[in-house]
Amino acid sequence: MESNQKLSSVWKFIFTIILCESVGIISGLLASASNNFWFDKVQKPTWNPPAYLFGPVWTILYLLMGISLGII
Repeated sequence: MESNQKLSSVWKFIFTIILCESVGIISGLLASASNNFWFDKVQKPTWNPPAYLFGPVWTILYLLMGISLGII
């Protein structure tokens, strides 16, 4: 019985992570930089992080949201 419960818990985490990552992918596609021509013209501060960091950081954030959802 305990083995079945652990397997159920693993599937719960997998589902919640996939769910949150899917939301992130969909929102990223809808708000992609190619749709925001005005964003390139905005004067950004000197401490603005480079563009290549946004993808990995948001992926990690959505992963952590999925883990948190699985815990609660």
